[in-house]
Amino acid sequence: MSLWTAFWFAIIVIPVVVLWVYGLIDVFRRKDLSSIAKVLWALFIILLPILGVIVYHYIRPDSALADTVPSATQTFRGGKVPQDLSLLGEMHQQGKLSDAEYEAAKRKIVGSD
Repeated sequence: MSLWTAFWFAIIVIPVVVLWVYGLIDVFRRKDLSSIAKVLWALFIILLPILGVIVYHYIRPDSALADTVPSATQTFRGGKVPQDLSLLGEMHQQGKLSDAEYEAAKRKIVGSD
């Protein structure tokens, strides 16, 4: 393999394949699509790899990203942030947690860590 072939392979082929695989994974991780829509998008991406991925990422709504990125109000233990905070406060008052442990656990629950 020549240097130029390796260069073009690294600059064009690898990013396109990564984008293609990411598009397929993203289709099946989305919760707002029906099963039929997922299959149709997957077929579109597989049959027309470059155009399919570009169209999918262009048409995909921004709210699709919210399904894959956890927010601060979501899960520490099942998404029960108020219950987790009150349990943490009780443990701190009982002396089971030091001030530093309490603050670190609180930051982790609220998502600011």
